[in-house]
This record gives sequence, structure tokens and C-alpha cells, in this order.
Amino acid sequence: MTTLSPQEIGAIYEKANALMVAGKSEDARAYLMEQLPQLPEDLRNKIVVELLNEAVQEELHELQTIDDIQEEGMAAAELLEELKKKKEKEATT
Repeated sequence: MTTLSPQEIGAIYEKANALMVAGKSEDARAYLMEQLPQLPEDLRNKIVVELLNEAVQEELHELQTIDDIQEEGMAAAELLEELKKKKEKEATT
């Protein structure tokens, strides 16, 4: 494995950062994954930890969204049940 100069590492950073700023986070991740093998081990480890942390945060956000939707669905179902009972009561009186 060749050792990258600080300028080469900086260029990798700049490209990944430009992709992120442009809203192309998936492209930035893919680019970093391509470049990962040639980066120094300590930097590789930091990038992997950040990528894993980001993936966990995204998963937590998705789970929270699902939970919120389920709660809203339950509230809607309860409201419909109340309306049904009210309608049935009105029909019998």
C-alpha cells in the first residue's frame, strides 16, 4: 500500500465534502468507501466509525417515524370506534 501525502488526503476530503455540500451524501459515502483502502489506518477507523454512527442514527430515525405512524393509526382507529359507537347510539334512540 502506498502512503498518501497530506495533499492527497486533503483532496479526498475536499471531494467527499463537495459531494456532501451538493446534497449527494450517497455519492460521498460511495467515494469514501472506494478511497478507504488507501487511507491511513487511523483515518480509516475514524471514517468507518462515523459511517456506522450515521447508519445507526438513520435507522433510529426510521424506527421513530414508524412508531409515530403507528401511534397516529391507533389514535385514528380509536376515534373511528368512538364515532361508530356514537352513530349506533344515535340510531337506537
